[in-house]
Amino acid sequence: MKKKVMILTLTVVALFLVGYTTLGSAKTTNEVAKEWDLSADTIDSLSLLGAEQDVKMTIIKTDQDKTVVKLVGKVSSKTEKELEQAKVALGSLEIVLSDPSDFKLMPNNDGKSELEMQVFLGKEVSLKKVKIESVVGNITVTIPQDFQGDYVTVAKNGGEVLEVPETSNEQTKVLEVSTIGDIRIKK
Repeated sequence: MKKKVMILTLTVVALFLVGYTTLGSAKTTNEVAKEWDLSADTIDSLSLLGAEQDVKMTIIKTDQDKTVVKLVGKVSSKTEKELEQAKVALGSLEIVLSDPSDFKLMPNNDGKSELEMQVFLGKEVSLKKVKIESVVGNITVTIPQDFQGDYVTVAKNGGEVLEVPETSNEQTKVLEVSTIGDIRIKK
């Protein structure tokens, strides 16, 4: 009996330590301001993957010749290193903050600051697919008034889809959002 209690106690202590160190290492204390330029007339894919904090994305049409993507906010040290690995191609940008498929013992966004992503669409630029696959956190996306697309939303573990605009039957664009948290898409 004493052996079982000891094993149970050690297991609980080990889980507590792993959880504590997981939370402690994920504090968003590093200020980042990253910018990427895309010069293509058609952007096939724009992805933000693995966020472990609230994300606010705004897509704004401009009169500029190129599309500029800005990411501003506070992130963890590990996430800051991951940002250096962003994949930029002629018609795509993939920003990976952490691997969404990795096992996370206790994912949460408590005490973490919001990450803001601004997409300044170039004049006459067509954006075909936007994907936000977050580990945990509330996601708010503001899109241009004339955006017509297919909205694919997955709110997991008690999260809710709070707002999604109506769209026409002719969807040529896709906005995909997945998170453990609430989702709001607005114009």
